[in-house]
Amino acid sequence: MPILKHIFTKRNKKIAGHPKKKDDSFVKKPAPPKEFTKEALSESKSKKKSGASVIKSDQAHVAHNVIVRPHISEKSVSKNTEGKYVFEIYSGVSKKDVTSAIEDLYGVKVEKVNRISVKPKNKRYRRDVGSKPRHDKAVVTLKEGHGIEVLPQ
Repeated sequence: MPILKHIFTKRNKKIAGHPKKKDDSFVKKPAPPKEFTKEALSESKSKKKSGASVIKSDQAHVAHNVIVRPHISEKSVSKNTEGKYVFEIYSGVSKKDVTSAIEDLYGVKVEKVNRISVKPKNKRYRRDVGSKPRHDKAVVTLKEGHGIEVLPQ
């Protein structure tokens, strides 16, 4: 029994000397990331100076959460002469969000926005079957006298 007594006393010393765990409830947790909301957009608009040509980092961040890239195809480039430009956008973005993002990024006035949801297409390559991902597009009509250079000349 002396062997067992030695083990138990050693164990009790460890438990007695062990400090109690601190409560982690007082630790401040990081705030969740700022979503693209009307409040975030109004904050970014209020920070913009009138007549400033430089885009603030907050505005650029908000705009890049809306627009993925310009959609370049033969049909979309032919519409540029009419003042219509096509952009790929993230799903769930409203027309007002697209309008404010285009105005902030390119410094133009938007007249109208049309949203298009492109469905996924099934594709085959030999025996493998897959699908192209779905995405959303926005056709942006600019006011007369405004333009965007989508394709570099």
